[in-house]
Amino acid sequence: MSAGEERREHGRHRIPVVIDAPSVSELPFIPDDVSAGGFCVTSARRPEMGETFVCSIQAGDEVFRNCVAEVVWARGSAGKWNMGISVKSIGSDRARLASLLQGLAERLGLAMRPDY
Repeated sequence: MSAGEERREHGRHRIPVVIDAPSVSELPFIPDDVSAGGFCVTSARRPEMGETFVCSIQAGDEVFRNCVAEVVWARGSAGKWNMGISVKSIGSDRARLASLLQGLAERLGLAMRPDY
């Protein structure tokens, strides 16, 4: 088991969700992968490590509003940055989001994204 697997609390999925984070990007994000604990997105703007922001997460017909997220890692260069985002606060809805993501993945026939 890799160190990443040991630390990961929520399974990652490659399913279509939309992240709206107006203070980070004028356009909504479509994450590379998503979990109830965070997501990975690509941005033209260089992120600041530890930067926090408010976002909404739309998965299926549900929208989780006023989530507090934090940039926990970034890789890239001018014009294209991949960012790991940790969802720090989602209220009491984290379990609901995890269940919804799992259900969407199963309905769409998509497996969880393996750690590597």
